Order: sequence, then structure tokens, then C-alpha cells
Amino acid sequence: MKKLSISLATTILTSSIITLSGITDAAAKPAPHNFDGFHIGASVGIDNGHSNMSMSADNGIDRYATSGHKSQVGFLGGLNAGCDHFFDPNYFVGLEIGFDGSTLEGKEKINENRPDTAGNPNNLNMRLKAKKEWAISAALRAGMLISDNLLAYTTIGWVGADWKVKGTFFKQTFVTLGGGLGGSGGGTTESTNAFSTKADKFKSGLRVGLGMAKMLNENVQLGLETAYTWYGNIHKTKNNAFNSDSGIFFNNSPGGGGTGPVGVTTSDTGTFKFKLKPQTLEARVVLKWKF
Repeated sequence: MKKLSISLATTILTSSIITLSGITDAAAKPAPHNFDGFHIGASVGIDNGHSNMSMSADNGIDRYATSGHKSQVGFLGGLNAGCDHFFDPNYFVGLEIGFDGSTLEGKEKINENRPDTAGNPNNLNMRLKAKKEWAISAALRAGMLISDNLLAYTTIGWVGADWKVKGTFFKQTFVTLGGGLGGSGGGTTESTNAFSTKADKFKSGLRVGLGMAKMLNENVQLGLETAYTWYGNIHKTKNNAFNSDSGIFFNNSPGGGGTGPVGVTTSDTGTFKFKLKPQTLEARVVLKWKF
């Protein structure tokens, strides 16, 4: 009877040790379902944008144009919220929404001396600047567990961003005169055209991405994400660009009585256009809290 009691006690003690060991191991490393459920987070990263940017000005006689492929790097920061659901011990699907602010800005310009069709020298300056202000997004996520506390996934979704674009035109032309404008004697006449146009556009785009996340403890995730976004065209045309508000003539001839303005253009004509199609590549560090 004594031997039976000792054997039974030994069996119970051994079972208790094994059970306690199992509980300790489970608490030491997060279980797969720790990724499951709702989460909120914040992120910071790099916003790398590039686009073909073009602009042109046409006053009915002369046409000025420039274009180029520009790439620029900015910074971004944002907030996100979402939910992931494991339909299998190793695979999940989820939905996430986000908001980002960005410093991304791209520029295209031309600044040169370019004669007009009559051979008169021009100081020409055309500039196009595009800035991404903020963006909202919604994406589907799908992925798998690489280990009990490491997740890999892909994303595909929609992005809408606010882009502010401004185009400016400045042209200074010098014409040599045989006689002064409004008087006798030779000299030059300076004509200046200057105007600008703006566009504040909300543009949608398709975003695809990849990511990895690691459970640091029961509630905190640390991840890395990268995503590529294609946005739609941003364009604008300013009609009657070369009008009476944009052109002023200055008389620099000796017989003209100085260098003050002596007249303005009166015809409403010409166009000024710009166009760009931005794309962005983002890389960010994400910190999330899982409920």
C-alpha cells in the first residue's frame, strides 16, 4: 500500500511538472492567434515619388515647352487601424485603413535665353511644382505565419491623395528699334509676360505592397512595409494666358522718356498647359497595438 501511494504521488508530481512546463512555454512565446483581431498603429518612413512632368505655353506665334522625368524623396508619417482574421492556423486575411501626411515635392523648370521666331532675345523662365499634401487609403491584407511570432503579408488597395500643383511663366523680350517708341532715336523695347495657374487635385490610385510584422509581446507589433502606388493624370489648361494682365511693354529708347511702362497687350490669346502622372514608392516602419 505504501509503494502504491508513493507511485501515485510520483505520477501526480510528474504530470504537474509537465503541465506547468507547457504553460510556461506558451507564455514565453506568443501564440499564432496573438495576431488575430483589431489593431491600431502609427508609422514613419520615406516617400519616394517620380513622374513625367511637362508644360507648354503658346501665344499663337511662339511655342515654349519643356518636359522631363523627375524623382524626389520626401518623408511621411501616418496612422492606421484594421482587423486581421485567421481562417486557418497559418493563414489570414485582413482589412486596414490609413491616413498619411507627406513632404514629397517635385519640380520641373526651364530657365534660359531663347530667341523668338523674329530672332528677338528672350529671358524665359517656366516652372512647375507639384506637392503631395496628404493621403487616405484602404487595403486588403493576406499573409501567413513564418513562425509563431513573425508574419509576412501582401496588400492591395485604394489610395486617394491631395496634390497641389502650380505652374508659372515669365518671358522678357527685348526688341531693337529703329526709332524711339513715342519719340525719335534708337533703342530697345522690353516686353514682359508673367502669369501662373494652380490646381488642387484629389487623385486616386492603385497601391500594392509587401510587409512583415513581429509580435514583441502580447499586444505590441513592430513591422516593416513597402508599397507602390500609381496615381491618375493631373493636368490643367489656362486659356487666354497671354492677355492684358500678363503683358507689359517698357520703352527703353532714348527718345521714349525713360523706362516706365508705356502700354499693355490687349489681345486675349494663347494657352498655358501642364501635365504630370505621379507614382510613389513608400517604405515605412510600423508600430501597432493589438486589442
